Amino acid sequence: SMQDGGGAQRRVAPPTRGGPMGAADALMSERHIKLELDIQKDKMGKLIGTSGKTIQSIQQRAHNIQLRTPSRDEASANDDNKFVSVVLSGRAADVFRTAEMVDQVVNICLSVLTLPCLSKDVALLQRDSIKSAIPAEIPIDTFKLPRKTDKNPRIVMEGYLEDVGQAYQRIVGEVDRVAREANEARDMEKLRALSAVRLGVGAGDEGDAGG
Repeated sequence: SMQDGGGAQRRVAPPTRGGPMGAADALMSERHIKLELDIQKDKMGKLIGTSGKTIQSIQQRAHNIQLRTPSRDEASANDDNKFVSVVLSGRAADVFRTAEMVDQVVNICLSVLTLPCLSKDVALLQRDSIKSAIPAEIPIDTFKLPRKTDKNPRIVMEGYLEDVGQAYQRIVGEVDRVAREANEARDMEKLRALSAVRLGVGAGDEGDAGG
């Protein structure tokens, strides 16, 4: 678990996993993301609000996510860094909803999204509809896709919140569509195999040969 360095943090029970056979892992849209929101240091007081009321109100409406604000030391440090980070972790729909609440209070300067990938996603992400089309159509600052050699494959995107959200939706839509098609093809294959067994097809000498 993350250590609380003096900053506010809300830890909520993670949402239940998807249906049988790890459907949550199969679909990218069900996986947890991390979104780092860079805001101007001098706007941090506005986000916290009087007696912490503003951030508490956001936290109360932020279901099933972790929200970490900078510690007092980080927020008041007299260094050259003009920005501090608010970090959100959880399911994407909840994370983006909370990020929009933060953005309504203080303008988010930069959003950095990290999305863990499975090794089977890596080849899918190299499709032109993702690799070439997304950076060409969405004005995103950084768009890093995982490589086969990565130990912990992940997608990293940086840019305006709206653009990062749009790019995320495009990636997830494409990857999940392919995953669903593959699952449907597997299901059809299983149904065919079951039908064959019920009809007694292939239950002849071949089945006994290995005894």
